[in-house]
Amino acid sequence: MPTAHVTTLRPAAGGLQDVRACEECVVAMEEEQAEAARGRGCTHEYGRLAADA
Repeated sequence: MPTAHVTTLRPAAGGLQDVRACEECVVAMEEEQAEAARGRGCTHEYGRLAADA
């Protein structure tokens, strides 16, 4: 299944861990972020999941 890169985590223990998600999950996460932003009276810029987390 194709996935998209969402972000890269840098654990305190060292190393790097890529976070990836399928298209359906990315869309669902974007919708959740947009809803949360509306609840705070803000706007959500699509395509910035990791930046808004």
